[in-house]
Amino acid sequence: MRALLAILALTLAQEPARSRRDLLIVHPDDSAPAELKTRRRWPRWNATRIASKVTRGDLARGSVALVGTSASNRWIRELAPNEFAEWYDRPGYLVQISQRNPLNSTYRLTIVTGETDGPIPRRRADMHIRRDGYTTLLGFRRKDGSFEIRPFERATRPQLVTDSFRFFVHGFQVEDDTLRRFTRSGPRVPRKDVHVYPSLEEKGLVTDNTLSAHMDAGSYHIVLGVDEKPARLLAETGDGPLLLKRGRAALFAYNPAELDRLDEVARRVMSVSTPPSLVGLLDDARFDTTSPFITEAVAASFARFVGDREPDVEKLSGAWAQALAEKKPRTHSFAPPPGFQHGFTYAHQGYQIHNGYLSERSDASLGQLQQLGIDAVAVVPYTFMSAPTEIVPLEVPRRAGSETDEDIAYVIRRASERGLTVLLKSQIWVPQSWPGEIEGTTPADEDRMFREYGRWIRHYALMAQELEVPLFVIGTELAKLTHGHRHRWQTLIGDIWRLYSGKLVYAANWGKEVQQVDFWDLLDYIGVDFYYPLSADQHPSDKEPELSPEDQARAYEVAFRCLADETEWIHGMYWWKWPTDLRRGGDRHRGFTPNGKAAEDVLRRWYGSRLQ
Repeated sequence: MRALLAILALTLAQEPARSRRDLLIVHPDDSAPAELKTRRRWPRWNATRIASKVTRGDLARGSVALVGTSASNRWIRELAPNEFAEWYDRPGYLVQISQRNPLNSTYRLTIVTGETDGPIPRRRADMHIRRDGYTTLLGFRRKDGSFEIRPFERATRPQLVTDSFRFFVHGFQVEDDTLRRFTRSGPRVPRKDVHVYPSLEEKGLVTDNTLSAHMDAGSYHIVLGVDEKPARLLAETGDGPLLLKRGRAALFAYNPAELDRLDEVARRVMSVSTPPSLVGLLDDARFDTTSPFITEAVAASFARFVGDREPDVEKLSGAWAQALAEKKPRTHSFAPPPGFQHGFTYAHQGYQIHNGYLSERSDASLGQLQQLGIDAVAVVPYTFMSAPTEIVPLEVPRRAGSETDEDIAYVIRRASERGLTVLLKSQIWVPQSWPGEIEGTTPADEDRMFREYGRWIRHYALMAQELEVPLFVIGTELAKLTHGHRHRWQTLIGDIWRLYSGKLVYAANWGKEVQQVDFWDLLDYIGVDFYYPLSADQHPSDKEPELSPEDQARAYEVAFRCLADETEWIHGMYWWKWPTDLRRGGDRHRGFTPNGKAAEDVLRRWYGSRLQ
């Protein structure tokens, strides 16, 4: 093995019993980088330990990761599945497998083996084979123990060669003329490889990147037909700040109608209470961490304004901002259709590329929802705070497989194409807590909290505007921030109105918060996360069903019965929740979803015909 990873040699004299969340990493080498033990490398496990000499008994006492080659690690030879043995030691290949520990089925066994250099990347399936860093095969284990195999065709010859690019088309057909539109005019540049994929899902599974366009190791990787970013990326040339490079590329890549749209977005962005500084965006680090809906629009608009002049940002930024302010606003509003919204919260479950929002499985799940009479879905992107009083920048997820902008935009488009009304409901996840505990403990922290929250929620308001989402939730269950802060919310809501043309709602927690929100009069709808206990009785009647998986269908029935005569003032309901992967459900599933359970029939009956 050339260098999969170097591991510290430790001998286990007598290993004590391990927790179900502890992981023993076994590898034969004599030195180990600390990176191998990090939570980032093994996110499912609470603690990790590295060893080079272990017994069968050691392996049976908990979950194990075997790292190495079949030649250097005897346990890989003994425990790895034989059906994939041909791949284990091929040069350039990396094989990752996850299964039950055959020495103790209570625990997990992970195998990482292959003749390859570099760190261990994220595993995307129960069996994952990469060649030279790109996925060639995925295997998903069925209930009977066999594998559903998903291969990925990788072209080795270019379909089209131009002065600027060599186009490799992987796994589907595309006309040469479609590819030629990306060819640059002007001075010849060094020819680069462009790898073209049939979908965001396939690109993500092969490259671990779900952007519609990205560059890696000197090559471009793109998906056609999603947006115009591939054309813009391939047009970026020269040196200088990203702000100016991206602006020049936009003028080449985008048609006049798209540039007009970006001008309007820039006008809206510069009209908010705290607009971005154009000079500040000359810093690439700030540019890269600013919402791409802002940077894409501002870069294109400024480049268009400058034209053939020298792009002196400090000198021209004021004139550009003034020109935007004087532009006549383009009025375009969108609203949900009239009538009751038969909704469901549509959750990114699975949590990975192949079963999350931008997957084929998600498309099938949306189809199943429609068959139940659903005509509206709530799409929920999350951000994260480690603690409710630890005020930090609220990040938009970028890791492939999480709720990235690409995932959210994809599922919104797919739902809209099906005629479903979309409600965009961004939320903050706080481990071991909930959003209702978020607060600033000092005036400075409070200021920072609203500043960071405003920056984050405006990003999604711009997304909702671009995708013409008719309903936008400005906040969810922020119970300690929604009373006594009307002036802050008034400013924030005013900013959102400048960015977004649909209908606004706030999702208050049931009970005290919904009764004390200070700004209901500034919104279109009152939203309630309606989780009131249905009964305090241990043996409830049909009028007070208990919240248990067995009685879920009865609870659905009673809720619908109570709602049936209230639709003049209740405009819709969004049940919690339906998964993107239909495998999450069935009688043995104990989550909230009605998928595959008796409650699904109740939902179909009421949403399909009776509740209008």
